Amino acid sequence: MMLLDVQANIIQFSLSQQDSQLNHSKDLLHSKDFENLLQHHMAAVLLSPNLTAYVVDTQCHVMDFICEHPDMFKLPPIIFEDAELKTALSKIVTKVLATTRGQFKIKLTASLVKHTGVVKLTKTLASGSMETDASHWNRVAFLRRCLRVFLIGTSDYKDANIKQCYSPFISPSLAGDLHRKVEQELGINISEHQSDIRAPGEIDADTGNNGDTEYIAGNEDNTLRHDSNEADGEADADASEILNGNKAAEDGDHGADQDGDDSGFGLEGRVAKWTAGKFWNYVDATLSAMRTQAHESAEDNEAAQESICRALVQFFQQDLSEFPGKRQPSRHLTTAGPTWQTTIQSQLIW
Repeated sequence: MMLLDVQANIIQFSLSQQDSQLNHSKDLLHSKDFENLLQHHMAAVLLSPNLTAYVVDTQCHVMDFICEHPDMFKLPPIIFEDAELKTALSKIVTKVLATTRGQFKIKLTASLVKHTGVVKLTKTLASGSMETDASHWNRVAFLRRCLRVFLIGTSDYKDANIKQCYSPFISPSLAGDLHRKVEQELGINISEHQSDIRAPGEIDADTGNNGDTEYIAGNEDNTLRHDSNEADGEADADASEILNGNKAAEDGDHGADQDGDDSGFGLEGRVAKWTAGKFWNYVDATLSAMRTQAHESAEDNEAAQESICRALVQFFQQDLSEFPGKRQPSRHLTTAGPTWQTTIQSQLIW
């Protein structure tokens, strides 16, 4: 009888300990400290220059990454062993990702109005939680370019008007219907408006500034170069071919015209694929289209990646010309971030 009592007490103690761990883990998941840590890490995820997608399968891969790196998120093993706790974590990750994407879009839109330079904008998106360098500036310039096309396509001018969204630099990313929309709303001829784009190294008569600080991909010392025409033709070609609104619109299953006239925004009586709440889906489709086009025109995967890199660098150069800001890029373009940031950028890829 005494042995049975001892065994019962042991079982009761074990159950009590398990309940205590479960309660502690629940409190941890809903704590302010964990929320702050997760927000910082999710910002790093969405700023990663190697991120495959912002919406499509992103939550699933982030959850897998968290399971593989629990120490990075300061989570005990029981959270991944208990179905209820793991489900709760999944919901929290989904919420934080959505919130972070929403905050990014708001800040990107505000940057159009405030004319914020890409370096400062990237720091703002990072919220001081990580180190940023040229690879991040390239990706943020790409996001801002996508947003400008998206806002024009959806006529979402409540925070940034069309004059703040459009410039000749983004015209290669506009499908035929968007070209006509811009010309009608601004009363311009886009072909003639292309003359507003200054050639690299050309001095602006009003400012005395060429505004064309360049980051040359593959430069051994990772430095910025000024007044250089080297590789511009190749980069321009990559940029116009890879991030082309006509091609991006054809990505997906919305039946865009094969002649590249349909942007997917439901203009001119067509069916809309991209509506106001689908900005990040549009970004994912554009990224996917870029990769597809690069691989179709390249001899191998390495050449395709180089082509995409050159295009992203060109978007950064053009963005810098339009939004020079007060803070110019450092000559040291590669910065070592904290270990957790490096892990996210090198391993969260699918």
